[in-house]
Amino acid sequence: MKILVFGDSSALGKGMANTQRRWAVTVAESLREQTGEEIQVIEAPFFAITPSAVSYAEKKLVTIDPDIVVILVGTYGIIMRSVSARVEDLFGKRAKQWTMSIEQWFERRSGGGDTATGLRGAAFRGARWVAHHTIGTAPLATPDEMFNIYRDTFALLARRENTDVVAVTWNSPASRVNQATNNLPRSAFDRQYDARPDMVKVRDTLQARIDAEVAARHFKAVTFAEYKQRTGQVHLPELGDSVRIADNGHEVFAAMMHETLAPLVATGTQAASIA
Repeated sequence: MKILVFGDSSALGKGMANTQRRWAVTVAESLREQTGEEIQVIEAPFFAITPSAVSYAEKKLVTIDPDIVVILVGTYGIIMRSVSARVEDLFGKRAKQWTMSIEQWFERRSGGGDTATGLRGAAFRGARWVAHHTIGTAPLATPDEMFNIYRDTFALLARRENTDVVAVTWNSPASRVNQATNNLPRSAFDRQYDARPDMVKVRDTLQARIDAEVAARHFKAVTFAEYKQRTGQVHLPELGDSVRIADNGHEVFAAMMHETLAPLVATGTQAASIA
């Protein structure tokens, strides 16, 4: 059985101390142990910030032909800002690609960018600060752009027969209300949103539109913040970049995904044996 994961950098383990214990690896192991079946969890980076993400997803679906698809859904693109996005506003797409290649080269050379330590990590952060304050930044995508990419990708997934789809979100309106009511800790990323009242409504509106699409397609939906609150694991530290989850966060994420995927794997295995 093949499980295809369309994930962002946090879900794919970027910045972890031990990437071999990222959640996808752990879940594959736990599902094999529980079911005795050969389970493949195949990861594919997916960022809903450019229209090419849809054609990329389509190619992966055709090539891999998965039994289950997990898609990580985030609204980070409307608050995360980059120099390359600003360069595109000023000088066009070609200049943006050039800038992105420089950013990626510098991040590789620093050994992890924001998550790097030592002189190289400090150099990366210093260079980024200079670029931010001389060139400026812009959001990675508009709300409409992100929504359209998710909507079109969901449409691709819905057209597949005999494929279960799980949409995973990092937070939800219900979990945010619970956080506020019970004074629970929030992630640094959520605090970035909440510090900008103009973004709160934009984020909530976008998420509501995406959630409605997920419900209309009858995909299974799970939320990491809700799982942490339900299991009492709300104090998980983040990495130094205040965006990605640390190693122990991947352990909890893996537990959530095992709980979510195990029934789907069991059902798929039974159907295959009957066929």
